[in-house]
Amino acid sequence: MDPCVFVHPVLLHPEGHGPPRYGDQLFGRHALVDAAAPRCQNTGRHMSGFIYDAPMDYVRPIEAVVPGVQGRVLGVLARTDAEQTMRTVAGLAGVSVQQASVVLAHLVELGVVTRRDVGSAALVQLERDNEAARVIVALAGLAASLFTRLRAEARRVKPAPASLMVFGSFVRGEAGTDSDLDVLAVRPTGTAADDDRWTDTLGRWQDKARRMVGNPVNLLELSSEELDHPRASRGSVWQAIATEGVVLVGARIIVQGRGLALADTGSLTQAVS
Repeated sequence: MDPCVFVHPVLLHPEGHGPPRYGDQLFGRHALVDAAAPRCQNTGRHMSGFIYDAPMDYVRPIEAVVPGVQGRVLGVLARTDAEQTMRTVAGLAGVSVQQASVVLAHLVELGVVTRRDVGSAALVQLERDNEAARVIVALAGLAASLFTRLRAEARRVKPAPASLMVFGSFVRGEAGTDSDLDVLAVRPTGTAADDDRWTDTLGRWQDKARRMVGNPVNLLELSSEELDHPRASRGSVWQAIATEGVVLVGARIIVQGRGLALADTGSLTQAVS
């Protein structure tokens, strides 16, 4: 029997029918797997539903959490250590100078922002020693703290994955409200796709990751043995995983010759000419 490509339910069409999806693209030109390849569907008890109502914007997380003019102004201030004029802040935030002035005056009163008058210009800056400002700065670095938590939770997957890597928009710093967390999970040698402990703990991790991220989690799963199966040409998503992927646990997938390999095993993934 030909090995199947294991596709978790979140990879399926969000309405529960139709072809599987990778990110926002239907499987086809951007397919992760051969459309003709047999697939297995995870039936673990801990899988989440397909619909997510409140995805997070990781490009501008402050603006996502603090709506309106105040969030835009705080977002601008949190992304730089330099003093800026109110007019500059307004321009970068995409609001009027009057709107920015009202919000900044309130933030100065709270001690979150400092103001320094130089001639006719008012220079403002986030007061990074202020405890509330520290929370805002932490929110601006949401993606980095997310990866720390994802790694910690990934250690609970048993048996330990040969590789668990994040790739795509979250790695490139481009994850908006329409982005999914794209993950490749490689089962260790000798672990079957229907291994109870594997499916249960990986399913729990996927569900926890979805709750942490707020966005859908696209999980592509392969066995270590299936890495040797010819799947993708150079320049494909597999190549992107090797070049931009971030390891949560296990080995990095690297480019080796014309193919790919698990860094700790040297097991080649052949490139299709």
